[in-house]
Amino acid sequence: MEYLPEEITKEIIDHVAKWEDYLSRQDLRNLRLVNKSLARFATPPLFQTVPFWLGLSSLEHLTMISEHPQISQHVTKLVFSPLRLIKFKDPHSYQCAVQNRLERDTFSHNVFSLSFGKHVAAYRGYVEAQDYLSKKSQDTKIILRALRHLPQLKNVTVVFGNETIGAREIMSAFGLLNGNEVTFDSEYTLPVFIEALTESDRKLDTFNLVCEEIISFKLFSWSRRQFNNRHQPRFKYISDPPKEVTAKAFWNTFHGDNDKLRWKVRDLMGRLREFHMNRLKIDSNDVVGFHQCSNALDPIVAFSDRLEELTTCPYVSEFGVNNRLHLSTILQDSICVDNLRYLKLDHVKSPASLLVELFTKNSCSLVDVTLIDVRITNKGSWSVLLRKTRSAEFKVLNDFVLLACGEANGLVRAQNYLKRITDKDPIEECNENQEDDDSD
Repeated sequence: MEYLPEEITKEIIDHVAKWEDYLSRQDLRNLRLVNKSLARFATPPLFQTVPFWLGLSSLEHLTMISEHPQISQHVTKLVFSPLRLIKFKDPHSYQCAVQNRLERDTFSHNVFSLSFGKHVAAYRGYVEAQDYLSKKSQDTKIILRALRHLPQLKNVTVVFGNETIGAREIMSAFGLLNGNEVTFDSEYTLPVFIEALTESDRKLDTFNLVCEEIISFKLFSWSRRQFNNRHQPRFKYISDPPKEVTAKAFWNTFHGDNDKLRWKVRDLMGRLREFHMNRLKIDSNDVVGFHQCSNALDPIVAFSDRLEELTTCPYVSEFGVNNRLHLSTILQDSICVDNLRYLKLDHVKSPASLLVELFTKNSCSLVDVTLIDVRITNKGSWSVLLRKTRSAEFKVLNDFVLLACGEANGLVRAQNYLKRITDKDPIEECNENQEDDDSD
C-alpha cells in the first residue's frame, strides 16, 4: 500500500468520497489512518464539509478544525443545524412530566431511577451550557473566530429539522426524547449564525435554507442520504417531532429592526451565485406571519446580481394551496439578476409580466428551468406567457419544464417551442396527448 501509484490512490479516495456525505464518513476516516499517502488524499474530502450546531462539543470540534493550519484549508462548506434544547420556565413541571413518562415506559424501578437521573442531569447540563454560550454572545464570537480561520469557505447550508447532526451526542446523553424537549424553530440560533457570517465579511457563493439537502438539479431531485449508511444515529422522539422554523425567526434574521445588521445581510447575500430554499415547514399560525416570512426573504435574492442558481421550493404546512410565496417579494419588481443558469420554482405565484421579464433577461444564460405548481396571478395564461417569452433568444436552454402549472393537464416541455424549433404550442400539445391517453 505504501507504493501504490498516486493515480490509483486518488481513484480509491474519489470512489469512497462519492458515496459518503458529511454525516457518514467512517470509511474516509479509516483510510486516513492506513498510511501517509492515503491520509494525504483522504483528508480534503473528509474535512471539506463540516456539520455543527450550537452545542459545546460541536463548537469545540469546529474550533479545532478551524485552528488547524492544514485541515482548515480544506473546509469549503458549513452545514448548520439550528437545534436547541428548550428551557422550560417551570423545571419542576418538566421533571414531573419526564418522571411520569419514564415510570410508564420502563419495566423496573432500577431502570426508571437510572434513566430519570441520566435525563435530568443531561438536561440541566445542556441548558446551563446554552445559557453560558448565549451570555455576552459567546456562541456568536466562537463561530465568528472560526469563520475567520476558514479561507476557502464558500458554501453555507442551514438544515432545519435535521435528524442526524448532534444526534449521537444527545441521544447518548438523554436516551429517548419527547418532541417538545428540543426545537428547530431558529428564533435564537439562526440570528446567531447569520450575525457571525455577516461580521466575518465572508464572501459566499452558495447559501441554502433546506429541510433536507438536495444534490441533483433535475425535475425530481433525490436526497443525498439515499446512498448513505442507514444506520447513522438519528434522533428518536417518543411524541411528535419538534417545532421547525418560524416566520419570526426569518424576519428577525434577514429583515429585522436592526438597520446595521440588515444592510450587512444584504451585502452578504448580494454576492451569492446560488440560493436554494427547499421543503421548509414554516411554523406560522396566521396569514400575517406567512407574509412576514415571504417579505423577509427579499434581501437574500433581490440584491444579488451574480446569481446563477435559484431554487425556491417552500412547503408551508399550515396553509392551503392558495397561500404561496409571491415571487415579487423575493426578486422584487425590478429584477437585477441577469445571469441565471438554473431556475427551479415550486408552489409560488407571480404576475406573468415578472416571469416574462425574468426569462427574457436571462435568456442567454438559462440552461434548465423547472416550474412546479406555479400560479400566474390575475388569471394569466401560460400559453400567452410562453408566446411573449419566445421573442427572446435562448442560446443554451436545455430543459424548460412545467408541471401542474395552470391550464396544462400534464408535464409540459417547452424548450423546443422557446428555441423556435417548433411552432406548436406546448400547452395545447400536452393537453391533446393527455386526451388521447384518456380515450385509450
